Amino acid sequence: MLNVAKQKLRKESAQVRERVVLKLGDMRNFKLSENSPFVYIASSTFEHCTTKEDQKSCLTNAYHALKRKGILAFDISQPKPDQPMDSWWIDRRALNQNEEVVRTIFSRRNQQSNIVSVNLFFEVYQRGELKKRYYEYGEALVSSKQDIETLLRKVGFKLNQVYGNFDKSAYSEKSERAIFAATKP
Repeated sequence: MLNVAKQKLRKESAQVRERVVLKLGDMRNFKLSENSPFVYIASSTFEHCTTKEDQKSCLTNAYHALKRKGILAFDISQPKPDQPMDSWWIDRRALNQNEEVVRTIFSRRNQQSNIVSVNLFFEVYQRGELKKRYYEYGEALVSSKQDIETLLRKVGFKLNQVYGNFDKSAYSEKSERAIFAATKP
């Protein structure tokens, strides 16, 4: 994820590049030497905090990393009540003219714990010929919008807004995402 962010950052203007600092660390246990005006937890990675204690620790660390009036932003998925507990999907992405990655994902949600087990299978093709295969496993915790709002307030954040998508549309019960923007008072 950091490598992709670095590649994208290289394409930005010098003015943007000098304002962005990327850090590698465990979101449940980090301290920054300087406070920041903005902390962003990317691409639903907050869901990988699979216990309430991990979630609280992550948000507490983000709170302490922010300057006064600093903003925290992150997103979580919002599965539908009628969504199946198991799902498969496949996507393809061209890396360049000659290479393509095919990603197959299988996920299974435990209804009691709300933990989703995610199996990711990657195949890299060059000119249509399979060259490499990778496998990754992860777990994610499905949380409700209300649970996260409560946790943000417990940690000390002021909730600014909850969006239903990255286009800043309003959150509704039909939203597939909940995107939070909160401020350190």
